[in-house]
Amino acid sequence: MSFARKFLFVCFVGIIGSALTACDSINRRASVDLSRSVVVYNLEEVERSKPEVYVYPMNPSPFPPNALMLPFSVSQALGPGEAEPLSKNMTRIFWQAMVKEEAFPVLEYDESVYPYTLGQALVLARAKGADMVIVGNIPYFITGGSSGMNQLVMHMEVYDVQTSELIWSVTSAGALDAKPSQDFIFFHRQSKLPTDSLYAVAMALGSDMGKVLYDWSNGIDEQDKHSPELDGGPKTVQEPPAF
Repeated sequence: MSFARKFLFVCFVGIIGSALTACDSINRRASVDLSRSVVVYNLEEVERSKPEVYVYPMNPSPFPPNALMLPFSVSQALGPGEAEPLSKNMTRIFWQAMVKEEAFPVLEYDESVYPYTLGQALVLARAKGADMVIVGNIPYFITGGSSGMNQLVMHMEVYDVQTSELIWSVTSAGALDAKPSQDFIFFHRQSKLPTDSLYAVAMALGSDMGKVLYDWSNGIDEQDKHSPELDGGPKTVQEPPAF
């Protein structure tokens, strides 16, 4: 046995001995209940992979563009009246994260129009003086609150308002799930999630996509910055997956 292990063993025996001595004292003032273990809460983090980039420009933007974001449509079948509030709430969180990452110098979010066509989105963006319009959809989600499974997939598309050209097409997915509890000798580890776990997932996805767009919108010329390492594919237009 190494010196370090011997030292830890002696300390452990001393602690246990002191506790038992206190229990057997005449006054009986101390009580040690070894049947109960300490509960340690582990705050889980959002698990996600790198954003999958299907369409992106070869060169950085020639000027810092302003952008307008509209609520993402919901592809998943929901009950009457459920899609619109989910769309607006998730997109608002996604937008807040992108603003924090400074994805565009000016990024406005307008949830007054829902649903809409791409043509309507372009007309609205032109009326507001935006250079880019950001639309998208939410193909899949599961919400389990603070104790269950939470998963979210978001697909984002960025269009040039003047030419109606698709500039970016990006998909990202994330999950925040409660892990099984673990029992150890002296403590019990229990998984802990945020109160609104789906909110945390949307924030993480918005942050990741905001970082993808930052260099391009700010004119940073790094040819390999958005190279195939993001998605494993060539610098060509690819169709996003069918959800």
